[in-house]
Amino acid sequence: MKKFSTGLLTGLIIGLLLAGSAVALASTPIKLLINGQYIQCDVQPQMINNRVMVPAAYVAEALGATVSWDDANQTVVINGEGYVAPSTVNSNEQAFKTTAMKVADLVLTTDKLVLKSDTTIEEIAPVLTEIANTKKEAQGLSSLSPEFITAGVDMIGCLMELDFALKTKAEIINGSTSKDWVLTMHINMFTDKLNDLNAEIKLLVNRGIISPM
Repeated sequence: MKKFSTGLLTGLIIGLLLAGSAVALASTPIKLLINGQYIQCDVQPQMINNRVMVPAAYVAEALGATVSWDDANQTVVINGEGYVAPSTVNSNEQAFKTTAMKVADLVLTTDKLVLKSDTTIEEIAPVLTEIANTKKEAQGLSSLSPEFITAGVDMIGCLMELDFALKTKAEIINGSTSKDWVLTMHINMFTDKLNDLNAEIKLLVNRGIISPM
């Protein structure tokens, strides 16, 4: 009986010591270190079931992400830096492709007008207006996404050479100049710009920025 009491007392002491150690460990603050900086949280990180739980908002924001709460769907929404919503991506891609297709149509139209021997000023005038309008659209591509800046510049370069070529053609029609070499020069410069644009579009496709056109 005496031996049993001693064993029970020893067990209680060990139990209390272990419990004391557990409390001491739990009460020790868990620090949050992100990119070399300690982050102070209003809700401290905790050890729960052998897993360290930290507030997601503090981790995300320290890494440059934005955090919001979608009450309707009971969802924490975390978006990394530079993230663009899929709907926005799709609309940007569509805007880019629409402008690119307009450039392609203007290339074909200009080619026909330049090569025709009986082209009239009346045929050229509306195309020049369309070129000016499309140039404005190309200038706005950079505001949609930085990824489109180079392609937008290439589009503008193509449109400018188309504009010069048609205006030179109009001068030839009016008899104000016989410098066919000027027309040839702009056609050659346009060809270079078009090659640059095709290469940039291919790059955008390969990088997954846009789908194949």
